[in-house]
Amino acid sequence: MQEGQRVILRLGTADRMYVVRIEEVQEEALIASAPIRLGHVVAVKPGTPVEVQYHRHHTMYGFQATVLDFRPGHLPLITVTRPAEVRKVQRREHVRWPVSLPVTVIPRTGPGEVRGRVVDLSGGGLAADLPGEWEGGQEVRLQFSLRPDRPETCVEAEARVVRVWRPEACEGAAPARGIRRAPRVAFEFTRIAPSVRERIIRYIFARQREFLRLGLAGRDRGAGS
Repeated sequence: MQEGQRVILRLGTADRMYVVRIEEVQEEALIASAPIRLGHVVAVKPGTPVEVQYHRHHTMYGFQATVLDFRPGHLPLITVTRPAEVRKVQRREHVRWPVSLPVTVIPRTGPGEVRGRVVDLSGGGLAADLPGEWEGGQEVRLQFSLRPDRPETCVEAEARVVRVWRPEACEGAAPARGIRRAPRVAFEFTRIAPSVRERIIRYIFARQREFLRLGLAGRDRGAGS
């Protein structure tokens, strides 16, 4: 880790990612540019857990840290704990990455196919915003493309529902004008070809590298888009 290096920052359990720049490396702490979303500084509370990831020599590394200080001003900064250990992120690990991809879900029993949008993807499963009613343990078939403009990137897998929730319940915001958002459904892959899983993992790592390459320090680059 060195000054001027760009890193990916995930705040708490949020799905949104930011690219920030390491401004100063201290003996027991790291000072970085504060994350910015839609032109506004994200005020990060001290004590917030964060996940930091970065690429070096075509390899992904990561560590957990805690925010020690947030300093607004002309150059907003955050201070996080320096990690005792930095680990190499293995390709086989199911690293989650926010995406926005159309998906077709075909329940094994019940109504016909349902169309929605993948919002979070990993080699082990995905989360999608889907209309209708869903229950834990429900078995389905998933169909989506990593590149919707390229049919050859189509992915098919069998999965089961592991969690159902409504995003506004977690975000603490009421739906606009009484409009209730579709539930968010988390699926775990139960049957997927090894080559397909590897394709998903390669896609996620490529997205991470591109996110860092294009990211402006401290500015949200829309990881979920």
